Amino acid sequence: MMSARGTEPRNQREYLGAELRKLRERAGLSGREVAAHLEIAQTSVSRIERGLKVPTQDEITKWAALTGAAPDVQTRMGQLAEAAYTEVATWRTALRDGTHLQDRIGNLEEQARVLRHFETIVVPGLLQTPEYARRVIQLADVTGTQDHEAALARRLQRQDVLYDSDRRFEFLITEGALRARPPGPPAILVAQMGRISSLADMDNVTIGLLPFDRVIREAIGWSEFAIYEGADDEESVAFAEVTHAELTISDPRDVQIYTDVLNRLARVAIYGDEARDLLNRIARETRAAGQ
Repeated sequence: MMSARGTEPRNQREYLGAELRKLRERAGLSGREVAAHLEIAQTSVSRIERGLKVPTQDEITKWAALTGAAPDVQTRMGQLAEAAYTEVATWRTALRDGTHLQDRIGNLEEQARVLRHFETIVVPGLLQTPEYARRVIQLADVTGTQDHEAALARRLQRQDVLYDSDRRFEFLITEGALRARPPGPPAILVAQMGRISSLADMDNVTIGLLPFDRVIREAIGWSEFAIYEGADDEESVAFAEVTHAELTISDPRDVQIYTDVLNRLARVAIYGDEARDLLNRIARETRAAGQ
């Protein structure tokens, strides 16, 4: 099955979008007509067909009725939507196009009005220095098939979004992630602490840290994840990475779980001067350990 862009759909969202677009085109309807019938914005129809938004079951029912789809087709569309709400894409699939992972995350970042990132393993990609990022990308390539230089270039390009003052970024990072030192001289980690400290001065960036000695009573962050909050009628999406795959979570009930955990952890984090003190201490200890 080919997607609306003429390439093989990479995931359930794109597959569903391509199928819905086929139904619309076969019925001779415009995106504007579908939007009016579903009582949603025309841009939402475009996002659904491009695999950037998962329609609700009610929207699928109305879409199928408007396009004259058979009952079994409507049932299949509903099943595809359900599968797309929590989608698992293995790294073999995600990395088959070289830098696809960086492009996919970059697209989520560019569409979001608010990005909230919780990290337990390494410094978040948007905050990484080039040398730190290079080593993380090499270590993260579990398939051994990724073009590291192309992925690095795309990751650094993604960081331009930080300078869009209309967007807001919130990072919550554990001390363990800050101290995780990739292969190379200590200066790499020292420079990374300096970059985090400087980015914390930006008006649209908030950086909270969770020190080892901070008592966390309300929640446990089992793994790193990011929440991409859309504007207006655009959905919020949670994105997480596990050893073999990436997870995209679209069901609002599940996204809320991630949001609640992040909110609870953020309440016990340190910010401002207190956070800078921790970054400076890690830098000093790293320099001393490297001597």
